[in-house]
Amino acid sequence: MTNNVTTTPENDNSNEVALLDDPTSSGSKGYWADAWYRLSRNRLAVVGLVLIIINMLLAIFAPVVAVEGIDDQNTEEANAAPAWVINLFPILKARDETFDASDGEILVETGQQVSEGDLLVDFSVDNLAASVGGTVFIDDRRFYLVPDTIEVARFDITDSTRLSVSNLDDVMAGDTLFGDTTAPYDGIVHVVGNEVILQPETVWRRSNGDVQVENLQTVEAGDVLLIMEDGDEIVAPFGGTIFVTRNNVELALIDPARVDVPEGAEIEIRDGREVLQGETLFDDVTAPITGDAFIAEDEIIIRQTEQWLQSDGGLSVSDGQIVAAGDQLVDVSNRNVFANMDGTVFVEGDDVVLTPSTVQRYELSDNSVIHVMDEQVVSIGEPLADDVTANVQGTVYVTDSELLVLPTSSGYTPLRNEYPLGADYLGRDMWSRIVYGARVSLLAAFIGPLVSILVGMPYGLISGYFGGAVDNWMMRFVDLMYAFPALLLIILLMAFFRSSAASTQPGTFIFQMGAIDRATGGVFFIFLGIGLTSWMRLARITRGQVLSARETEYVTAATALGQSTPQIMMRHILPNILGPIVISETLSIPTYIRYEAFLSFIGLGVNAPTPSWGNMISDGAAVLRNYPHEALFPALALFIIMFAFNFLGDGLRDALDPRLRGTD
Repeated sequence: MTNNVTTTPENDNSNEVALLDDPTSSGSKGYWADAWYRLSRNRLAVVGLVLIIINMLLAIFAPVVAVEGIDDQNTEEANAAPAWVINLFPILKARDETFDASDGEILVETGQQVSEGDLLVDFSVDNLAASVGGTVFIDDRRFYLVPDTIEVARFDITDSTRLSVSNLDDVMAGDTLFGDTTAPYDGIVHVVGNEVILQPETVWRRSNGDVQVENLQTVEAGDVLLIMEDGDEIVAPFGGTIFVTRNNVELALIDPARVDVPEGAEIEIRDGREVLQGETLFDDVTAPITGDAFIAEDEIIIRQTEQWLQSDGGLSVSDGQIVAAGDQLVDVSNRNVFANMDGTVFVEGDDVVLTPSTVQRYELSDNSVIHVMDEQVVSIGEPLADDVTANVQGTVYVTDSELLVLPTSSGYTPLRNEYPLGADYLGRDMWSRIVYGARVSLLAAFIGPLVSILVGMPYGLISGYFGGAVDNWMMRFVDLMYAFPALLLIILLMAFFRSSAASTQPGTFIFQMGAIDRATGGVFFIFLGIGLTSWMRLARITRGQVLSARETEYVTAATALGQSTPQIMMRHILPNILGPIVISETLSIPTYIRYEAFLSFIGLGVNAPTPSWGNMISDGAAVLRNYPHEALFPALALFIIMFAFNFLGDGLRDALDPRLRGTD
């Protein structure tokens, strides 16, 4: 029995079927849309694409994500590694760390166990704050504080202002600074930005004239300080306190501290010597500030310090800056020492030793008999105290309550968690150099395909389309180029351009090429070599595809319709052969990356300090037995990017295969 089914518009599903021969039919995908759909379902290809995008973003934003610059060296951190790397490689052992605590306050004691990040030595005791508000002046060796009770001369200038003086010039009152502007008092010129600021002169040589004032005398502006041999007078530009030293007459602009001394008090300090804040002056009276103390008849005058020598760092102010009382002038808290790992602390004079090793401990009692001396080196089995013997070789430390043995360190790797992947032999951050090295590898990855598409594809298109003698001569040239090994050709090109005698002769073509190579960090010749050898393979592939495509019906129809040769080549043949070309070039990218890495590995790659994964692997290979991570991480980066392009290439090959169109 036959069942008749009536088809209605509601149950007719025929229009939902993709008709591959009719791209305009309902439910059909275009060629590239279908290829993207199938590519997105290939998990390995998607992973490869994601990894490539991540590498590109890291390369683009390298200055942001990098911890340090490419050549920020710190030899004290050479071959350092973070804790997770040391734990990953059994060969790596963290060494004991010794910190210099000179001029700092040690906050730990021998035998104390600390955690990573604990403060061991505090240098903030050497911080310097402004005793009064005022203006800071800085020269080559010192910095000065002029109190805000003094009206410091400031003059605005512009870029077009023609100065009659230079920075740090000495001027006299009335000297021209610029235009019709003159110095209101003797001083030192400071040109800061768009201002000229005049630091008051407060020190005069005694040998230049007769001193008219006495030590500790209070003077007013205009008082005569010295009379010169020629009769000229030097007067005080401002009020203050005079301090007459062996060589100078000095005017203190900051009021000194004055402490009354009762009759009969026994003064415990020496005249003219520095006292520290809190130091006893007499009886139970202490110094209110730090400074040079001078003993008068019934008082002690302590001079406020107004100038300081510049140290190696920590200066928190700039020349000409206005500060308030209490503002930091010098902040050396950046020198504070923090524990870089968990461990036990030992204090040796001005040094603090931090060890990650297990320390032998023995608690002492009042009746304990100690058989060793403090800081004595002992071997395993030697008696320590009572009936206890050493179970490790090391150094003994005796405290009030404990006897400890610091094991002799067998570690040689500095533990530094601030380096995500460790540091190389020059103390340069490896993560930063890997990120910057991605730029070189990715440029090599895209320079090759770019040159191939610009040179090889048109070459093969012309050769395949015209055929005959044109094809024969063009392909023979490609065969000739192909006969020479590509990598060897690149090496010879680089050796010629870099070592030729003409490369040192200004004005020659080779010299200009060398200048470009040096300006680009050594990557120019690599890219030139890759470009000269990368197009031949694509030219052959394009020719083969064109030979097949020109015999198809759509090309015959276009010819019959009278379309020109360029139209047929660009509008009909090229779009239909792009799939194999894209696949070919994607699968060739790992080869270009490998060329660059190999050249850098053998020393013909980028110039130092430009990082490349190849030269990083080469540097790491030299210390592979002791520091395997220095070669492993750049090699891993190279491995990942090459596999990513391989995964993507395999995915594109499947996605662009027309025989698989419409299938999952």
